Amino acid sequence: NPFVGVADARPEIWSYGHRNPQGMALHPVTGAIWTHEHGPRGGDEVSIPHAGDNHGWPVFSYGTEYSGAKITDLDEHPPEFARPVYQWTPSIAPSGMAFYDGDGIAEWQGDLFVGALADTSLRRLTLDGEKVVREETLLADMGLRIRDVEVGPDGALYVLTDEDDGEILRITAADDVTARSRSARFPCRSPRPAGRRSSRSPARAGCSRAKPACRCCGGRWCHAPRSRR
Repeated sequence: NPFVGVADARPEIWSYGHRNPQGMALHPVTGAIWTHEHGPRGGDEVSIPHAGDNHGWPVFSYGTEYSGAKITDLDEHPPEFARPVYQWTPSIAPSGMAFYDGDGIAEWQGDLFVGALADTSLRRLTLDGEKVVREETLLADMGLRIRDVEVGPDGALYVLTDEDDGEILRITAADDVTARSRSARFPCRSPRPAGRRSSRSPARAGCSRAKPACRCCGGRWCHAPRSRR
């Protein structure tokens, strides 16, 4: 630990200058720690903190105060601060993150998945080493706040929603879903009973079984989503 033995520092500190960390994951190949954090109004960041790194908050941010006021007069990221791997402005409010290292969807190997609360979506970040080279937005039209994302031992991606009646969604390759029984398909469920509408999202009807492709990802990964009223 970089601060062990430093008189005026807490010995548990690894890195600092973080505003509001929300997710952490170990890279499955390098073993490096990856984190993400909420910015204020914009400036959500994905970072790889190293021992002793200063990530800049509150001296520098890509975002602004909630009032719209500037946080800093600095126009450029100061070189003395660790630079994030990726940042979102406007904010998506990231929550939960996982590297896909399962064997269910070959195209996703090594990709980083980040849930979004305010943006109500799941973000897939394709990496080239420590650089994000592509971003894909998934599940956006379901209108669900994503709280957490994990890779299961079965190779599926599991997503936890942050709703009044939250759900765990299981995402697999379309071919894998077709081979399973109807009871195991994602996300297949009867319409929610009257009086249980979430305050954060519209009511949703039952699974559109007649359509083999899903609107959230074009049918590449999961079965048909619920249709909307």
